[in-house]
Amino acid sequence: MPARPPFKQFADDLDATLSLLVGALRGTRPPDNAFPNLREDHNRLVAIGDPHTERYALVNVEADRMTNSLNTLREQILGWSRGISDKS
Repeated sequence: MPARPPFKQFADDLDATLSLLVGALRGTRPPDNAFPNLREDHNRLVAIGDPHTERYALVNVEADRMTNSLNTLREQILGWSRGISDKS
């Protein structure tokens, strides 16, 4: 199946999120509004699917898992980096 148009945006936003997190681990504190809204991207992905078929069900489930994982990772990394900078 061809990728749905919102999937490209989702993939680009995953990449941007990972890049921002790498920067945070290397000491650059990105502003919170720099992070893309992965949940919004996921919601667009789910909304565009064909309700009469299950062809995109696996992609939707895995995209949800990636969204949850990266949002949690962001919270953890930013919380950790705040703790480090508070001790300086």
